[in-house]
Amino acid sequence: MPHGLSPNAQSIWLMTVDYLRADGRLHANQAPLLERWAISCDRAKMIDAIIDVEGLLIQGKPHPLLATSIALAEKIRMMARELGMTPASRLPTLKPAEKPELAPVSPIAALLKARERTA
Repeated sequence: MPHGLSPNAQSIWLMTVDYLRADGRLHANQAPLLERWAISCDRAKMIDAIIDVEGLLIQGKPHPLLATSIALAEKIRMMARELGMTPASRLPTLKPAEKPELAPVSPIAALLKARERTA
């Protein structure tokens, strides 16, 4: 676990690592992203708690932290996708449909086949 995480971020980090490990998608190269994920989720919880207490509007204007909350939610969504934690990111990569190789057809064979269909 990275040093310097808050207790809540540590909990998020451990739950995420356990989840990815159980799903077979935990890789060592994800360490920096996992740390950023835990910190971002922790901050989002703190910001949302402040907005819940103070309200969406302050003196008739949107709460100053509302834009930060929205931007952070988008970053969290992108990190979740990168970590393979969204349904779409877990789908197998599909290859473009391959066209079957068609055997060359002689013009005479094509005319005979067309004639058979009309008869």
